[in-house]
Order: sequence, then structure tokens, then C-alpha cells
Amino acid sequence: MATKITGTNTAAAPGVTGDDTDTGLFYGTNEIGFSTGGTSRLTLDSSGYLNVPDNGKIRLGTGNDLEISHNGSQSLIDDVGTGALVIRSNNAIDIKSSDNEMMAAFNKDADVKLYFNNSVKLETTSGGVSVTGDIALSSHLDMEDGKAIKLGTGDDFQLHHTSGVNYIDCYADLLIRNETSETMIDCNRNGSVELFYDGSKKLETKSYGLTLHGNVLMTNTDSQILKFGASNDLEISHNGTDNIIDCKNDKNLKIVNDAGGGNESMVVCDPNGGVELFYNGTKHFETTAAGVKVDHTTSGDTIAMVLRHGRGGLSGYAGKAVSFVGNDSTEEGSIVIGTTSTAYNTSSDYRLKENQVAISDGITRLKTLKPYRFNFKKDPDVTVDGFFAHEVTAVPEAITGEKDKVITQSQVDDGSREEADLGKPEYQQIDQSKLVPLLTAALQEAIGKIEVLETKVATLEAG
Repeated sequence: MATKITGTNTAAAPGVTGDDTDTGLFYGTNEIGFSTGGTSRLTLDSSGYLNVPDNGKIRLGTGNDLEISHNGSQSLIDDVGTGALVIRSNNAIDIKSSDNEMMAAFNKDADVKLYFNNSVKLETTSGGVSVTGDIALSSHLDMEDGKAIKLGTGDDFQLHHTSGVNYIDCYADLLIRNETSETMIDCNRNGSVELFYDGSKKLETKSYGLTLHGNVLMTNTDSQILKFGASNDLEISHNGTDNIIDCKNDKNLKIVNDAGGGNESMVVCDPNGGVELFYNGTKHFETTAAGVKVDHTTSGDTIAMVLRHGRGGLSGYAGKAVSFVGNDSTEEGSIVIGTTSTAYNTSSDYRLKENQVAISDGITRLKTLKPYRFNFKKDPDVTVDGFFAHEVTAVPEAITGEKDKVITQSQVDDGSREEADLGKPEYQQIDQSKLVPLLTAALQEAIGKIEVLETKVATLEAG
């Protein structure tokens, strides 16, 4: 094919062609170009720029594996072959915008940086990746065991998974908030953890345990148990009917206060013993195996026990303040308060009695009584009238106890006496009111004798 030089010199009619007159070399002022099919495909201008029009491609490689082009909207580098696209530099590679703003930087033997509006947002480091700003994930983030997500200038907040355990490591306080910045959880480093409801604190850990702000609801199901102690020694529950405080493992239940900086007892419940009630740290009431004990500890002129009845002191009324009931639930006596007096009563209804006979030896029995004037050893300055209990044999029911009796081991064993009382005297007592029937009978006998004598005297005086 011959080379032709024509007088024309355009892309449609190149000045230098072959047999194809619309394909060849054309030139103009400070420009030389190549055209095919009458269309400019490549030009070299006076600035040394090699120009390829839109949708034209520079193809490299035997199989055209690399293509560089511009489609009118986008600039394209296409690796269409089977190998990798490799960009090499002996120092660094920078990708910039048309106004010279940094978009990406690749530094040899160092970091890679990605930019947004000329500001670094992601940077590779020797330990991983450093991110400046927020991260929005459209899917999940996969990381190896032991590798952490670190947040903050000093890496103060870290998330990681190691050996089957998920960790949140805080090197500063941790605050969990909702979308309105309302606090939900506040974890204070070397301090408390606080839980909130609708912005209001409800639970707070303290050095000594917990502080609750509000009520505690243990589900809506009965028989749920609140347990305390390493061995669950204290349980609090509701079984659907009763509220229960259950002391396990023979442990005492104590209600105390912090008066005076100490644990001052108010109530003590012993699972194998009694219940004790205190006033200002001093025990005043105690249940025992035999019943109850009221302890008036002061030596002052104060009241040990007060029994108040609503009818007492009301004109025309009386109220039974105390009722003494036997094992068969029959009342054996009472203490009744009236308007201005108190009656100490014992059972005396005829329906309770049988085998009654008149007392015929009242004087004889009365003469066996030995009244004395004496003083008690505890009170040597006060002389009183009375009897020695063991000498009142005429009315044995007036005496309680045995002469010279002491507290025995069997009484300690059955719980009626304390161990500390073993061997101490158990003094006899007397109910002097039980002498009244004998005194009455003796007086009636004496009156009878007096009346006989009076009759005889009157007869003698009349004769």
C-alpha cells in the first residue's frame, strides 16, 4: 500500500494517508494527530499533551489487558486481563482532586491514609487502623480473638473478644444514654454503678453494697425467695398467703439500729430459744421454755409493766385486764380493773366444786399458825408481820414450793430454769388470802362460843 500526501489536512481528510483516504496523519497549528474513519483518535499538542477523545481507549498488553479511557462522565482504568492491577512507587503514591485536595495517600513502608474533604478519616498503623470520626456499618464487623476496637484519643474505651469472653474495657467512666442523651447506666471508674429509669436513678452500688431508690418487685409470682448470706441463711418471701422471714441453719434473726455508732439490738429471735425485746439496748421482755419474762432493769421508782383496759376508770364499768386460763381453756382467775379499784380474783363458782363440808376445827387449826414480827434479810430496816411458809401446815394450799428446795439439773434440762441458776435456792411462797376461810371459820366458832357464854352470863345474872 502506497503512502499518499494530499493537499488537505483534517481528521476527515488527513494529509498523509494510505489507500484509505479518511485514515491517516493530520496536522495543524502546533498540533499533530491521527484519525481513522474520518474521526480524530489521538493528538499531540504544543504543550506536549497527548489527547484521546471521549470513549477512546489506551490499551496495553498483548491481549489489551489494561485500558485507560474517559467516557464523557468518568475516567476509567480497566484491568480486563487475568492478572492483578499493580501500582508501584519508590516512595509514595498520592491521589488528589483537581483542586489539589488529598483523597488518598500511600506511603512506602508506612501508612495508608484516606481523606474526606482534605481531612484524614482512616489511617493504617503498625497495630491496625485509626479512625477519625464516626463509623457507619451496613453489615457486621469481623475481628479476630484478642483484637480490640479502641476509641478515644488515649484508647480509653475498648471492645474485644478473648477466649470465649466478651470484654468492654473502660479506662474512664462509662455512660450509656438513649437518643435524647438521657442517662440509662452510669459506670464510674473506681466508684459506683448507677441504673436509671426514665432519667431517674433507681439503683446504685456502694462500697458497702447497694442503695435502692424506690421499690423492689420480685416478679409477679408468689413463692419467689430473696436470699442472703453465703449459705442462704436468711430468706424473705411471700407464699401467696403469708409474708415469711425464714432464718436458716440455726441462725438468729436480729433487728438492730446504729445508735451510738454500734449495732444496738431491738429484737433478737433465737431459733432454738426465745424472742427478746429491747428498749434502748436493754432487754426488757423475753420468751422462755416456761412462758415469758419481763425484766425491769432499773432501780429507779419506775413502772415495770402497764396494762391498760378501755373500760377501766369509766363510771359504772369494769374491764378484765388479765385472764388466767388453764390447760383445759377454763378460766381459773382474773385481774379486773374498775372505776377506781382493782380486783384480784380466783375461781369460786359453786358449779366448779363438790364434796363440800363445813370447817369444824377452825380454832384448832388456827392455833397451829405462828405469826411473827420479822424483817427480810434484803431489807433489815423494815419490820413486818407474817409467817414462815413451811410452818403453815393448817392451810397447805396457801404455800407454793418445798422447804429448802434448790434448782435442779432436771429443771435446767426442761428449760424452766437457766443453767446459771443451777443449785440456787427456790424459795417458798405464801398466798395469805387463802388463810381467810380458816380465819372465818375460827372466828365463827369463837363467836358461837362467845354467844353461849353470853347466854350463860345473862342467865346467871337474871337468877
